[in-house]
Amino acid sequence: MFLQHSRRSIPTIFLLAIFCLWPCVAGGRNAIGQQRSRLHLSGRIVARVFNPVSGTLNLKWQVFIFQVGSEKGESHQYLSKVEYEYTDADGPLTEAFFDYAKHYQLNVSRDPSCDESLASLSILRAPDERNSALMTRNLLQALPGAPADALSTRETLPCFILRLGGYRVLKRR
Repeated sequence: MFLQHSRRSIPTIFLLAIFCLWPCVAGGRNAIGQQRSRLHLSGRIVARVFNPVSGTLNLKWQVFIFQVGSEKGESHQYLSKVEYEYTDADGPLTEAFFDYAKHYQLNVSRDPSCDESLASLSILRAPDERNSALMTRNLLQALPGAPADALSTRETLPCFILRLGGYRVLKRR
């Protein structure tokens, strides 16, 4: 009798487990999908950040400041930090990429863990040759043609990750 009763309860327990665990499984899939989702940003590069440490042995990066919505007619403009991740096989972005005259569309993913202010991005404090005083070095270089007030913000910049082939030139001035 116990054996017959337990055989009927196995499917019931299985269905109950699926019913209880489904939100966890479905939530995990949505979180992974959102993490991998790509965003499209259009705008112009206004500055580049010279990084004295370009990355690890396998993964390297270049950092630049991107003005989202800088095309005429777009009223909402904001600055963002973009980190281009690459390997030695992929290679860094070329000098020709850093041109304010080009209007880009970037396919990026959002990474809140690397949000940063312009002030912390632009200044490097390092000891001098005798380790007696801290020298400051400006790492932020505005691109030729970028408006002088383009980098006048104290807000924290949202950070986006750009990978190989994740950009295209929409037009050139």
